[in-house]
Amino acid sequence: MGLPNKKNWRPKLLLIVLSISAALLLAEGALRIILLAPFSHSSFAKKMRNPDLYAFGREDYWKLFIIWKHGNIPTENGIHPLLGWSQAPYSAANPYGLKQEALEALSSAKPKVFFYGDSFVDGSTKASYTLPQLLSGCLKNSVAVDLGVGGFGFDQTYLLFHETHSLVPKSHLIVGILLDDLDRTLDTVRHYQKPYFRIESGVLSLKGAPVERNPQRYLASLEPKVFSYLYARVAYLSGIDEVRWTSPERAYQDQVKGITGRIIANIKKEAGTTPLVFVIFHQWFSLKENDWRETYLKEEFTKQGLAFLNTKPVLLQAAQEMSVPVTQFYNTQNDGHHNTLGNEVVAKALCTYLGAAPFVR
Repeated sequence: MGLPNKKNWRPKLLLIVLSISAALLLAEGALRIILLAPFSHSSFAKKMRNPDLYAFGREDYWKLFIIWKHGNIPTENGIHPLLGWSQAPYSAANPYGLKQEALEALSSAKPKVFFYGDSFVDGSTKASYTLPQLLSGCLKNSVAVDLGVGGFGFDQTYLLFHETHSLVPKSHLIVGILLDDLDRTLDTVRHYQKPYFRIESGVLSLKGAPVERNPQRYLASLEPKVFSYLYARVAYLSGIDEVRWTSPERAYQDQVKGITGRIIANIKKEAGTTPLVFVIFHQWFSLKENDWRETYLKEEFTKQGLAFLNTKPVLLQAAQEMSVPVTQFYNTQNDGHHNTLGNEVVAKALCTYLGAAPFVR
């Protein structure tokens, strides 16, 4: 018996390859129709529209999040032309989009403590148990102004700081930083378009501002760079989806550190002689991890001669003294922020730290 004629296999092999390719293209097309077609409103389509399953990195995740869950897009009044978004509606009468509690604190006759940051400052507890409110309660003759805005990156925190820190002469300044806020400095989009910095000629250069204030126009401009939704879905199901998020770790860290370090230096310079302290916040799952972001922040603050309070040892010590797991300080079933107990522990430590600093009298 002779060997098979190789030439007879070539058309069959080509047919197999073409059939598989056509099937994959059809599957990709069908999936894109389900996920992206504006007329696809079935419950099945809504269930499939999970950014975690398809995003190739942080930017794609947030673009898909906005496209598929655009009910979360702020209204035009909630969009801030410089900051991206704000605590409350932006207007000529309220140019920084501050909520009523912050405006009332600003108008107080007492000396002010400006407290900047993201939602770990802004709070997810009742208004009377946010960190600024608890801090106001333990300070003798001062009032804390809540300048935390949910979802902010450290870059947006700095922009709000830059615009407002000198509003009240001789105010004291606290800047809160959640570890994830460092990563957000590289993002160009989150819940909505956001401003961001890039380093040009060794200095920070602001990009993405002014922010598009027409939500529908911005929504129409979003173009996720997902080359294959089918591949992303298969990768997720097969357990190898981490390849979609892989980036050169050293280069990524260097970029984050470069921007963060310059922002910290700018805050220090702009604060001048005004008392300034940074507060490092942690999500509950990072309290028992060694995170490069925490290590970097501690080293950077020390190098620049800046005061800071790291809430990680504070919460770990409190958990040990109370004989409770650290999750008792967090709203783990909802949004992952500090609960009332967590805010009380941090506020007490911050008051003690400030009093010992000497910072507020």
